Amino acid sequence: MTMKPIKTILAAGTMTLAVGMGGALSPAFATDDGAGGDEKFSDQVHYSWEEIKAFSAEKSDAAMREGRELVDEMDAALADLEARSDEFAEDAGDAADESWEDTMAKLRDMQRIAAKQADALGDASASAWDDTKEGFHDAANAFAEAYDEAERELDSRTDDNSGS
Repeated sequence: MTMKPIKTILAAGTMTLAVGMGGALSPAFATDDGAGGDEKFSDQVHYSWEEIKAFSAEKSDAAMREGRELVDEMDAALADLEARSDEFAEDAGDAADESWEDTMAKLRDMQRIAAKQADALGDASASAWDDTKEGFHDAANAFAEAYDEAERELDSRTDDNSGS
């Protein structure tokens, strides 16, 4: 499977819990150093989904492995986001910090839901296969959209802090 690097950002505002999933993400996603261009996490989920949706119920173990790789990428992306957020944390006020903590907690919850959906891929019966894949896809997409929004929020905050 061809992996493309991704650029991702998450916002600390309102988030919807609509996660959709696909295949594995590249561990070489970019922050803002130009290596990943303007690609978002949600773009990478789409690439991964194209891989997973092609699997039949007979290949559920392979689909589960692809899904778990994507969940691992979510974990790495969250760790990166948390590390980058430390850069502005000292300058942010208490309300901004609390809002950001809420955002990160929601993202972790979304990742856990996606992980459960990925594991379900390995146990799905043939009759439930399509619904199980869609459940994973929905969970991954919700995470990706929320992550991209949070990343935009973080970029906005760091841009605001660097301009003062």
